[in-house]
Amino acid sequence: MPVRKPFLIGLIIVLVFTLLLPTHGLVSRAAASEVNYALNKPVPSKSSDTSAGRATAAVDGNASTYWQPLSSDRGDDLNVWMTVDLTVPQTVQRTVLDFTGTQGIVSGYSILYSNNNSSWTQAYARDRSTGAIQSKETAIFAPVSARYVKVSVNLTQNSLFKLAEFEVYGEGGTGSQPALNRIYISDAAGREYAEDTTLKLNVNETTSLQLHGVLVTGEEADLSEPDFLASLQASKPDVAALDSSGKVTALKSGVSKVTGTIVQGPITLTTTIWIDVADPVQLIADLQITHPSMTIQTGQPALVKPGDPYPSLQVTPFVEGILNGELIDSSQNKLYQLPETRLVPGEALELPVPGAVASTGEHQLRLSVTPTGKTTAYDTFYFFSADASTIPAGQSQLAFIGKDGKLVYVPDYKGNKLLDYSNAGYMGGGVQLPDVPVRVTLTPQAEGDDTARIQAAIDEVSMLAPSPEGFRGAVLLSKGTYRVGSKLYIRAGGVVLRGEGQGTDGTILYATGTEQRDILEIGGTSGPAISSTIKTGITDLYVPVGARSFRVADPGLFKAGDTVMVRRKGNDRWIHELLMDQITDRPGTTGSTQQWGPFDLNFDRVITQVDGNVITVDAPLANSIELRWGGGELLAYNDSARIQQVGVENMRVDVNFDPSVIKSNGGVNYYADDNHPETFIAFKSVKNAWVRDITALHLGYAMVYTGRDTKWTTTQDSTVLEMASTLDGGRRYPLLYEGQLGLTQRVNVDTARHSYIVGSRVPGPNVFLDGTATTQFATSEPHHRWSVGGLFDNIDANIAIQDRGWLGSGHGWAGANWVAWNTKGGLALQNPPTAQNYAIGFTGKVNKPYLPNKDDLRPREGGYWESLGTNVYPRSLYLQQLEDRSGSEAVGNIQPTSYGQPKLAGLSLSDGVLSPSFAPDQAHYEASVTYNVYKLTVTSEGVDTGAQIKVNGIEVASGQPSPDIQLGYGANTVQITVYSPSLNTSRMYTVNVTREQPQLQSVALKPKYMFISSGESESLELQGTYEDGSTKPLTDGISFQSSKPSVAQVSANGVVSAVSPGVATVTAQYAGQSADAKVIVYGKPVQLIGLDLDSERYSLKAGETHQTVVQAVYSDRSQRQVTEGVAYRSSNPDIAKVDKNGLVTAIKAGKTDIVVTYGGEQEKAKVTVLGKDDGKPVKVTHLELDDRAYSLKVGQTHATVVYAYYTDHSKKKVTDAVTYRSSNPAVVQVDANGGVKALKSGKADIIVEYGGKQVKAKITVTAGGH
Repeated sequence: MPVRKPFLIGLIIVLVFTLLLPTHGLVSRAAASEVNYALNKPVPSKSSDTSAGRATAAVDGNASTYWQPLSSDRGDDLNVWMTVDLTVPQTVQRTVLDFTGTQGIVSGYSILYSNNNSSWTQAYARDRSTGAIQSKETAIFAPVSARYVKVSVNLTQNSLFKLAEFEVYGEGGTGSQPALNRIYISDAAGREYAEDTTLKLNVNETTSLQLHGVLVTGEEADLSEPDFLASLQASKPDVAALDSSGKVTALKSGVSKVTGTIVQGPITLTTTIWIDVADPVQLIADLQITHPSMTIQTGQPALVKPGDPYPSLQVTPFVEGILNGELIDSSQNKLYQLPETRLVPGEALELPVPGAVASTGEHQLRLSVTPTGKTTAYDTFYFFSADASTIPAGQSQLAFIGKDGKLVYVPDYKGNKLLDYSNAGYMGGGVQLPDVPVRVTLTPQAEGDDTARIQAAIDEVSMLAPSPEGFRGAVLLSKGTYRVGSKLYIRAGGVVLRGEGQGTDGTILYATGTEQRDILEIGGTSGPAISSTIKTGITDLYVPVGARSFRVADPGLFKAGDTVMVRRKGNDRWIHELLMDQITDRPGTTGSTQQWGPFDLNFDRVITQVDGNVITVDAPLANSIELRWGGGELLAYNDSARIQQVGVENMRVDVNFDPSVIKSNGGVNYYADDNHPETFIAFKSVKNAWVRDITALHLGYAMVYTGRDTKWTTTQDSTVLEMASTLDGGRRYPLLYEGQLGLTQRVNVDTARHSYIVGSRVPGPNVFLDGTATTQFATSEPHHRWSVGGLFDNIDANIAIQDRGWLGSGHGWAGANWVAWNTKGGLALQNPPTAQNYAIGFTGKVNKPYLPNKDDLRPREGGYWESLGTNVYPRSLYLQQLEDRSGSEAVGNIQPTSYGQPKLAGLSLSDGVLSPSFAPDQAHYEASVTYNVYKLTVTSEGVDTGAQIKVNGIEVASGQPSPDIQLGYGANTVQITVYSPSLNTSRMYTVNVTREQPQLQSVALKPKYMFISSGESESLELQGTYEDGSTKPLTDGISFQSSKPSVAQVSANGVVSAVSPGVATVTAQYAGQSADAKVIVYGKPVQLIGLDLDSERYSLKAGETHQTVVQAVYSDRSQRQVTEGVAYRSSNPDIAKVDKNGLVTAIKAGKTDIVVTYGGEQEKAKVTVLGKDDGKPVKVTHLELDDRAYSLKVGQTHATVVYAYYTDHSKKKVTDAVTYRSSNPAVVQVDANGGVKALKSGKADIIVEYGGKQVKAKITVTAGGH
């Protein structure tokens, strides 16, 4: 479970030197009876009051009147308070509080006293742990001397509270000595230092301090009098030593708090100042620039115009050395080389840069300072030149679209820019979330807890070997409800937990029990292990916000690809600059606020380039690194224990809570039960992880918590609803980042306190993009203690980026270097020292920050506001930055995509090639086969383990061929449907298989001889012969012509009309082929009209022969075989020759015509020679069986018949020439001749091989019947 309580920064043991002056106590006063010193006294301050219940009514002595604070005051922090001024210090020892019946909502109270209405000491406190709060409460305590007395009341809820009377009692009397009213510290001349003044000293410098007291009479107290005990104490004497005379000596860099204390009997007053010591030798030099018009301030654009003078450099050296520098423009042209300058400590220099600004764009004044005998240090100043046309209308002057279509950033004078946030998200941004195959599927059970079996499924997948991409597989929770009574864990990378929908009809993960726990924890055993030896210092005096490159002392320790921490150190001088060592106590308390101590920020990065002493990392730094505030260093780390490639997706999570526990806040009722599971997903030591498509209900803490050892995460397309918890601190943080480089997009939240939130000291960057928060009980924000580099991009929510002061025990400056881009809702924005926060294109309500308020009046600087009330272009900063860095495809990659749908991992055909090539997301394909392929099989393999596959409706095992699919000529459709392991979803793939039509080989007219009488008509039919040996009548596209129209005419559709006796030849033309028919019209003597051959088209193999048989056809329709007088010739004797008797001999592969002539008539036979017969087939194209799937009963037999198909389109029975084997001889045996015998029930394949080809017959054996 994520830690929600603030943690102790450290325990500082302080050695102090104390200056003591002797005292003998206060002058005693005469005894008297108790007096109510508060009666009718002034009330100088209170948390609030109403017109119906002023605070003065609590000290008017009338129990029927009362003080009543405002509802907003009560609801703010459930604490109210008021102070009574006794007008002079009095010794008091008892108070009476009359709660007039509202004591039921009082959880406790405290009595505090003061003599200056500023420094408070607690005299008494009590809460319900010591007993119920009574309607009238009396507090008795040791006598104290006080002018001001405060009551601070803590409430259980924001309900009507009243205090009828606040009475303060002590012994009355006369003769009191003048009391101490206030104290202060001064310099040696007596000039007073205001409370918490900071004195700045360099090492070895001194100053003198004096402590003073002022009496209630206004007179200076004589601290040498025995009535007073006075002291000055230094919290860090090793930083600033304080001797008995009040002399302060600065010894080393740091901050020491000097506290002055004066005790006068029961009166104790304190005051503080601070000593801030700098070590000039460490700082090397103070470098500054000046310019007549440019803004020289952190976080403000350093803009100049063409024609303006260049800035001047001011140098205050602290050490001896050499200064060099150059001025560079945006094209990296050197505009000016500073002369090499010798530095002498204490001798200030001003080095002007001659000339005027000539071009637009960013300019850098790059400086190097080499102290004598030491390593060179580097510093750079920046400015940006822009004319009226440089920055387009409607865009920010900090980031606008340049001529190349990409953002141009305008720096401040030290180079701080808006961060490039585009590295946030899975795999460093712009990478599509993966679709991981299912390896284990669970289905709901009717009752009982499901924790163990879900965990077992996760563990099973965790044991699988990862793919090259690092994925092991997904655990699929099919639709339904799963009860989870204890925590689930994912401890291995590459594991995904997936449901089947986030609606009420999808997958519901229902967490039971009353323990406040995480439902799912994801992470390795430990985070990155930072090396203590592979490290080097950063040598830049200042590395700006947004930088990816910096210089180091020893670059040889590192190379591209190294994982590193870029450590930004923060020392106590920086903490003091922020005033975070002076956070005001929560009103009504003393010592409740934890002051900040020094801390570091570790930016988790990968080195992309090492160029000399310049290191470049993959993502920008979200905080400046400055030598005077501690500097920085680069450290290698190893994160082998950090898991990656893990995700949770597509489900609904709900918890068992008590809906009857309801409270109200501001008129809004809310579920207030705390006793139930509170967080869905806790990422602990993870990178490259994601959460998507989740609906989360009734959680008390977070839907997603990303811990400190987490980076590169994406949470998207989800909703958080109806959170269930009290509204106390540490509740309702639905999207909480403590890791870095995280992206949350398209996630909406309802009923949260801090809807979009980042914890303490989070290095960033982190991004919230395109989300809406409704029913908000607090603000979206960086929550506390300097979290840096966040982006609210198009977020509709109440947002605060501010100093949170004492909230949460001292949250202080919650965020720095944050950007609110085109947000709406509400926004409070402040600028912390040493950094900046930005609001650009905000269109909502500007809210008042939490501080300053009546309890801490110190002013805070406002943040950077631009284009208030109007959105700017581009709409989204993150998306534009992502497109700039990785292109529009990267932006498309992070849009919602389909996943978790069943897919094929492979798809192939036994014949033909898929077009396009197979891809799992490609659903439609084309393929073509030759005319002689009349059937094929499909082999498909599912991505998910347990997926079901059907081919044309028939279930087929994954990876196995389908039954034969018969093909007709032309288009044939094959449908392959793959089902999810749960069978709840499916996807169809379609293959359109085109079987080629056989090519036309020849045409012939039928009848070849037509005998007809004059005046009669008869039709001719043209018949085509195709490659496969088939024939069919031809109709369209034929042209007919008669050689003798005076004998016979022919119509366009082949109808012959006899005109007069004689013989005519009718020729038909079709598709480049022609055929003749003889038409004999009766009336002439019998004559020879044509020849018929035994075969007009045939094939021979080389060496084979064929005897030509010739029939003579006569006009009386008679035919006779002729041998004498017949002439034969071959059109290509090299292919086949023919002798005088018509014997054709095939010689070599090719084609030829055998031309036969007899009695003036001629006929041809077309011969194809396939090659010399060597006893082997030309080439086997495929095998076919008499039956490729059949069933037998035990004892039955089957005779296998095998046909071979060849490249010459021939088919041959090869049953006796093939080899046979059984895949399961115990079930089915097969002999050498293909005889199959069924032995016992089961399944087996008979595998047939011949000519390098293989075919299988699938046999199912069942028990024999009777």
